[in-house]
Amino acid sequence: MAWLRYREIGLLAVLLLFHVSCESQLEYDISSREPLPVLNALWNAENSEHKVYLCTSNAYHVSAGNDTATVSCFINGTLVYRTYQYELLRTQVSHIDFQEYTIRARMKAGDHVKIVAHLPDAEIIGESVVPPPPSVQIDTTSVADDFYYNSPHVVENRRDYTISMIIKDVVGEPSYYRVFSPTLHSEAHQTEDDLLLKQKDWLWVPIDEKDPIFKNVTVQFPFEVLLEFPFLSGTTNSTHVFSDDLFADQSYRLSFRLRQRDYDLYIGHKEYADMRVRLRLASLTHGEFTYLLAANASMSSFADPLAEPVVLPYNVKGGLGFFGVENIFEQEIDLKRCYYFSRDSLLNP
Repeated sequence: MAWLRYREIGLLAVLLLFHVSCESQLEYDISSREPLPVLNALWNAENSEHKVYLCTSNAYHVSAGNDTATVSCFINGTLVYRTYQYELLRTQVSHIDFQEYTIRARMKAGDHVKIVAHLPDAEIIGESVVPPPPSVQIDTTSVADDFYYNSPHVVENRRDYTISMIIKDVVGEPSYYRVFSPTLHSEAHQTEDDLLLKQKDWLWVPIDEKDPIFKNVTVQFPFEVLLEFPFLSGTTNSTHVFSDDLFADQSYRLSFRLRQRDYDLYIGHKEYADMRVRLRLASLTHGEFTYLLAANASMSSFADPLAEPVVLPYNVKGGLGFFGVENIFEQEIDLKRCYYFSRDSLLNP
């Protein structure tokens, strides 16, 4: 078929490109480049404690730098906090060292926030305006899901939930959002005296990646590539950012589904489990929205042999990096308490 011939031609072109790239050597020497300071910080306006990360971008590697900075935070032109104390940390995957400074500050929608990091031979400045908080309504529905384990226990009150976040858009202006994967906390207690037996946190409850709201795709893989590597279709919006293009001046229902049986602690006779879900949705500035879209592209392009290099946008003066402030809606929902009994105790009361 024609499409097979096109795919074969495309694959031959890729192989030829790899062959040429292996045989050719490009002269590329940036060893004389001066080191550049890097500042990165993404803040939540609802918090009172915030982190600022500093490092140095050298010609071929990133280091924490040898100099201590004095980091100041200004809100609407007024100095609210200053510190020179930091912790030296290292990323787990890439093993990059950096300095972490803690800033304590309160802010609200509309505030102009500025970070200034003073180094012996440089000054780095990041600025952002706090966006308005998102307007969100939570709606829940559930159905019973009581069933027997392949064990001697019976569970009462366990349910399958659909939890909806109804986003009400700001009228008359473009809006940008980011939804975080819900988290779930579960605790097991004794029924008789409420003694806590064990607890566990699930830091990621699945999101429907096929929801049309996540249409802000930064890397469009060719159809033939997706046929060969279908897992790539779920990697294009890993930060789960979206705009109000589909529901401008209206509202949008973003739903999550979870089953309590998927978050079981496998407890026993005369015990119960309490579960609590945490939902979060952030409103973003347009600058942070484009920054996270570029991050999506960077994380996705590794699998596309023909992808062009991804350049992350930056808004830091005097160096590299990005500073942004999110305004986050957050709510916790208690799910139905689940009771556990011995099957024998119910059959032979």
